[in-house]
Amino acid sequence: CMYNMQRRFPMVPAFEEKMRKGGSAAIQEASRFLRDDDSLLRDIENFAQFADKARIPYAFCGDMALFAHGCFRGMAKTQVLIATGDLEKIPDRFRKLGIQFLSFPDPATVSIEIDGIHYLQLPKLIELKLASGMTNPGRLKDLADVQELIRILKLELSYASGLNPYVQEKFKELWLGVQEDTTSE
Repeated sequence: CMYNMQRRFPMVPAFEEKMRKGGSAAIQEASRFLRDDDSLLRDIENFAQFADKARIPYAFCGDMALFAHGCFRGMAKTQVLIATGDLEKIPDRFRKLGIQFLSFPDPATVSIEIDGIHYLQLPKLIELKLASGMTNPGRLKDLADVQELIRILKLELSYASGLNPYVQEKFKELWLGVQEDTTSE
């Protein structure tokens, strides 16, 4: 992946810096890297405008939330939390873009606005990724995502105390792993 990044973005530190800032700038950079255009950001902005106008609570989650919080992942699946009762209000044009709609947790209670777009709050993103990685051996990448969030955002060990008790020990384990990893420096 690093070779590909250097080929397409000769100034890798500039790319990484934009990604670490998070928000729309990071989504735009990810879109340019993954799709060679700004379509990812446009799709997100179009959906956000639709949902805001229709007064539908939503929160982008998964890869988009990772990007918005400053963590790059070499893929871009677009997932949106929508209350079950609002799913029928979503026009087909968004499904045709490949957007996946999820109905748990309630987006009205777990979203944060970043650059005018609602994303899953960082603590909830971490909790869901930890729970996924802990309960599904096929989702170990979710644990790796948490490690990257810890590393990039320089999260403290005390961050665990604000998480759901079910995932606190796993967060601490991953945090210790990041501190012991000397290859990332």
